[in-house]
Amino acid sequence: MPDDQQLPPGAYHPPSPALVRRSVRAKIAVWIGIAVLCAVAIVALALTTGWPAITPVTQVLSFLPVFTALTLVLVIGMLVIREWLIAALAAAFVALFATYIFSGAAVPPWPIDTGAPTVRIVTANLHKGDATPALVSRILADPPDLVFIQECTQECVAGIGSPVVRAKLPHQIVDADPSPAGAAILSAWPLEQLPVAQTSFSMPAATVSSPSGELTVRSAHPAPPVPGGVGLWGSELADLADFAAGSEQPLIMAGDFNATPYHRQYRDIRDSGALIEAVGSFPGTWRSDWPGFLRTPIDHILMPADWRAVTTAVEPLQGSDHALLSATLVRL
Repeated sequence: MPDDQQLPPGAYHPPSPALVRRSVRAKIAVWIGIAVLCAVAIVALALTTGWPAITPVTQVLSFLPVFTALTLVLVIGMLVIREWLIAALAAAFVALFATYIFSGAAVPPWPIDTGAPTVRIVTANLHKGDATPALVSRILADPPDLVFIQECTQECVAGIGSPVVRAKLPHQIVDADPSPAGAAILSAWPLEQLPVAQTSFSMPAATVSSPSGELTVRSAHPAPPVPGGVGLWGSELADLADFAAGSEQPLIMAGDFNATPYHRQYRDIRDSGALIEAVGSFPGTWRSDWPGFLRTPIDHILMPADWRAVTTAVEPLQGSDHALLSATLVRL
C-alpha cells in the first residue's frame, strides 16, 4: 500500500511496539502477582492451621511482620496496575496477618497490688555459655526467684554454682552440656525435679514450693525449625503441649521455644495448658543485635490464665544473640 494511502474506516490498526511492550509487562506483572498471592495464601494457611509445616513456610512465619510488609507491597503494586481482585485478596491477607501480629504485640503489665506474693522470673539463652557473666551480673543486681537457662555449658555451671549466686538461688537443677543442649533451673525456693521425655535439647521440669503455692515449672528449648528439622521441631512442641495439658498444678513454662505466636504449634501449648503470655511479642528476642522490627519473638514466659504480670522487661544480654526476658508475676 502506498505510504500516502490511508486505511479505510474500520480497518485493523496494528498496535505500536511501545503499546505491545506495555501490554506484555502488564501480563507478566499479573502472573507474578498471582504467583506471589498463592505463596501468601500458603503462609496464611500455615498461620491459622499449622499446615503445611514445611521449609520455607515455617521459617517465613517466624518473621511474619516482615512478610506482612512485603505483602502490602503486593497490594500497592496490584493497585497501580488496576488488578483490583488480586489487590483485594492480598489486602485481606494483610488484615489477617495484622490481627495475629497485634493481638500479642503488647501485653501491658498490670500495676496491681493484691497483697499476694509475687514470683520474679528470668529466662535467658546463654549462647553456648558465652553470656554467663552477663547473667550472673543480672542475678546479683536484681535477684529473681526463678531463672530458666538454655544453652548451659560448663562455663555456665561455674557461674551459677558460685557462692554469690547460690546465696541468692540455692536450689538448682543443672543439666549442662558442651553443646547448646544444656539447661538449668535456678530457684530461691525448694525444687523437686520431675521426669520428662528425652529431647534434642534439655528441657528440665520441677515442682516448686513457693509462697504462691505449689507450682510446676519447665524450661523450654525444643529443636529449632531448621531445613530438614521441621518435623522434629513440631514433635517437640507437641510434647510441650502435652506436658502443659497434663499439669495438675499451676504451670510456668519459660525459655527459648524456637517458635513464635504466629506458629500454631506454639499456640497449641498455650491453649492446651490454659496459659497466657507474660511478655508481649514486640520487640522480638532473636536476633537481639538486629533492629526491633526484624527480631523474631521466640523466647517466652507462659503463666496460668488467672495470673498477671506486674512488671515485664526485654533486656539486652551481652554475649548472647537472644534478649533476656524478665517478669514479676502475681496470682489473682
